[in-house]
Amino acid sequence: MNRRIPPEAFDYYLNLGVQRSYQAVAEKFGVSKVAIVACAKREDWQTRIERIESSARATHEKRAIESREEMHERYLKYWEAVERRALEALRNFPFDSAMDAARALDLAMKNTRLIRGEPTERTSIEELIKRETATLLEAVEEPDDDAEGGQASAV
Repeated sequence: MNRRIPPEAFDYYLNLGVQRSYQAVAEKFGVSKVAIVACAKREDWQTRIERIESSARATHEKRAIESREEMHERYLKYWEAVERRALEALRNFPFDSAMDAARALDLAMKNTRLIRGEPTERTSIEELIKRETATLLEAVEEPDDDAEGGQASAV
């Protein structure tokens, strides 16, 4: 096996992906695995592979971020249009028939905040404590089933 290893051997090795092996390259080009290992070491195939894969990941991540940003911008435009139409409807209709516009406006504002990463609902600590206290008091004030039937409960 005294054949020369062609320059495209590295490209073949790179394109093997998860099945990448020096043995596969050796078989493809009709040379020994030892010759491929020596060539790979001499041409630093492993470092080249790492650099190429790292660059590909970075490019993929950049595209994904750009795509997500474009999607957010597009959705913001949609919800801003809904918000504008809802405000127009609120201005032009009497209060009793403007409920759809008010709902659309509320929905547009919530979705706009959500897309921007802001909270969609704001609850103060006081409101939360009042609500939880009321729930607990309702549970405590419920009459006992035995007491309603006129029977005293044994202690």
